[in-house]
Amino acid sequence: MNLLLSFFLLLFSALAWAGQTVDIDHPVAHDVFGNGNPPDGRAPGDDPARLMHFSPEHSNPDKPAHDFRDNVVHIRRGAQVKGRVYGAYGNGAGSSLSSLNPIPNAVRNTVRITEGGSVRGDVYGGFAAGAAASLELNVNASSNTVLIEGAAVGGRVYGGYARVHPSAQGDLAAATGNTVTLSGKAVFDAEKSELYGGKTENAAERDAEAFGGNTLNVWNYTGSAVASLQNFERLDFILPAALPPGGVVLRVAGNAHLNDRTAQARPSRITGIHLPDEAARLAPGYSVILIQTGGVLDGANFNQSRAYGKHGTIFYEWELSVTMNQLIATLIALHREDPDTPAFDFSS
Repeated sequence: MNLLLSFFLLLFSALAWAGQTVDIDHPVAHDVFGNGNPPDGRAPGDDPARLMHFSPEHSNPDKPAHDFRDNVVHIRRGAQVKGRVYGAYGNGAGSSLSSLNPIPNAVRNTVRITEGGSVRGDVYGGFAAGAAASLELNVNASSNTVLIEGAAVGGRVYGGYARVHPSAQGDLAAATGNTVTLSGKAVFDAEKSELYGGKTENAAERDAEAFGGNTLNVWNYTGSAVASLQNFERLDFILPAALPPGGVVLRVAGNAHLNDRTAQARPSRITGIHLPDEAARLAPGYSVILIQTGGVLDGANFNQSRAYGKHGTIFYEWELSVTMNQLIATLIALHREDPDTPAFDFSS
């Protein structure tokens, strides 16, 4: 009997819950989950039977883990979600999964909120919370994506969120490689809608990784201000076609951080400042404000002086400068693309 029980425990420890697509185009009064969308809004991670689309793709019997991966949530026109939205939700703490000592990983999940859709609560590309028993492993929320395309969001936005149980002293949370994209005329709550590339909670006072590889894309964005901005290693811009000189691309009502907010203050990087094909060609001297804050723009250790971008077959070279509340880009040169020379490294 003990052998049979052990077999089933190992079988469950090898499961990877993956591959579901959830489309919402109507009012919803509860939370929405990419890896299982029960009508009462109860978190699917609290009951393995409520999870959908699983396959045995991940196995490590000595240190069991559960991957919640490749799920997609699309909040469409007509959707009014009163709760939170999760691309994937994995919670090993205080659930029936905890008897298996799982490490839940939320990987490569996507939340897309398009024009005409709205979410009142927080948005998570992927959410992972560890169990009470320490397994000396990372709890990962990585490579997840949130796209907000002209929609309305009233809560915080997390590319990935990873949390270690307070009693699991040996575990470590990591939320890396996530992407948040803003486009169109989106509407945010300027007091509540904080943007995080990654967010972690760790036991004791251990270092956590919630910065590396996280990307914010601000692509043809003409929407409202967000509340704050943090934990993005890379920022990429496509300017609106009709942005006037001195125009503001992204307004932040509170503080924005161009570093990882640790003692080391690892800096963020501007990986590109591009123009859409339909935009008129710009001349050197044109200047825009990429980010403007109502609070402080934390530019500690941000020493990048140049950024590059493309407009058709032309390379734009920008000079960057930081003030107490503005990140400014000034066009200083145009370069014709030459197939005989290497392309610019936009992040250099």
